Amino acid sequence: MIISLKVCHKGQIIQNISLNSFGEGSIDVDKSNMSNSTYYYSLFVDGRRIETKKMIAKW
Repeated sequence: MIISLKVCHKGQIIQNISLNSFGEGSIDVDKSNMSNSTYYYSLFVDGRRIETKKMIAKW
């Protein structure tokens, strides 16, 4: 099973994070290239999008 999290901004994928396990947990998103804005992140399992959520960045 291939699990990944994609972070998007204005329709562009800015991060693609491979995950090694399925279930509850947490990850750190590299925000060094991210400005204050609205981003969307999607969870993919075997290439199929499972869920998308909004993230509002205010650093």
